[in-house]
Amino acid sequence: MKVYENAPVIGIRCAQIDPTVELKIRRDLKKITSAILVSAVFASGSVWILSDQGWETASLEAWLGLILFGGAAIGYTIFALLGRRDPLVLSPRGLCDHRMSKTVIPWSEVTGVDQSTLGRFNRVVAVTVKKEAMANFKAHLFGRRLSRLSAKMGLKTIYIQGDLEPSIDELVEIITQYAKNYNPDFESSEN
Repeated sequence: MKVYENAPVIGIRCAQIDPTVELKIRRDLKKITSAILVSAVFASGSVWILSDQGWETASLEAWLGLILFGGAAIGYTIFALLGRRDPLVLSPRGLCDHRMSKTVIPWSEVTGVDQSTLGRFNRVVAVTVKKEAMANFKAHLFGRRLSRLSAKMGLKTIYIQGDLEPSIDELVEIITQYAKNYNPDFESSEN
């Protein structure tokens, strides 16, 4: 089976992607590096506040800042070093986000693809699936918590984070192309 690696980034436009082949989408190391740097800067600011206030008498906010931002910098670094290089795989069989699960979601189970916002600034791809697909979704530890929460709330959506090389808009377009190609009942949000 032919595999396009990094297709949207090496200049192949979304319209030129062939949904009959497997597409492995890589993580964007620039986005991950910037997250590490921003977290490290805020952790450094917390250290500066702690040293200025005195380590024994420092405020709770300074300690929380050090713990949260320092932990985020360490977590992002571990993620960058140990995480999969190509966590999202689109194939004729279906969609698989290896960061959340090893389960391949068949295209016949995908009912919608759109972009969404979690929180204020975190844009993600929202893939809506049939209820049966959500029940068969075997997530990793982190994904399990999200899928249980989604199931309790009656949601049938799997969220794909935006730390990948294509933009969220391109990712929605690519996933929509695959879903339209393999699911005749699929209705995109464009209609």
